[in-house]
Amino acid sequence: MAWQDLINWVRTQNAAIDEEQKLMLAAPMCLYEISKDMKGDIHLDPEMTHPEKCKNNLGECTTIKTIENIKMSVIDNGKCDSEISREVCMGDFSAKLMAVLRDNSDGRGYHSGRFRWEFKDLFVAQGRMSGITNAGTHRFPLLDCEPCNALAHMEGFLDGYVTGINYIPETRGQEYSRLVGSYAIQIDWHKGGMDGDLLGILEGMLIGPCG
Repeated sequence: MAWQDLINWVRTQNAAIDEEQKLMLAAPMCLYEISKDMKGDIHLDPEMTHPEKCKNNLGECTTIKTIENIKMSVIDNGKCDSEISREVCMGDFSAKLMAVLRDNSDGRGYHSGRFRWEFKDLFVAQGRMSGITNAGTHRFPLLDCEPCNALAHMEGFLDGYVTGINYIPETRGQEYSRLVGSYAIQIDWHKGGMDGDLLGILEGMLIGPCG
């Protein structure tokens, strides 16, 4: 299938090509694997943590809304991490998220917010991360690694842009690069449930333009 045929095929499958597809079709690109281990801590803001009650035609429900502040250090997983990622994509990762949980802190919920990842004080990746809380996706019959109600567990997707990436030889001269990835984080809550230790993984791609 010729390149123009591929573009035409995509357009026939969608009423309008979405923004991500436009980026994929815009120009050639280079992909670099990112595979990281993360370790740090989480802190909930007590002044921004409160329950809410709601009543609708399905009945009554209670949710808890809170602000989560996350700080982690990042190290490479040598098995799958690309050379560029091992050399550059290291440093401190932080995020400020809002989380909404059903019933209580052990209830299933979701989180969303912004992240900042500093690469050795040379580059900065910033963007959005969001996902589910207190649920496990690596369960039977796909895998048998965790239960469906995996407590103190976060999984999701992050998407951002890196500035200063022109210092990498393979993408020299470029101002921006994309960073996309899936993450999983396990929390070991301290007594009181407002602070905890984190262990996490990140698997993703650094997307560099050509030119």
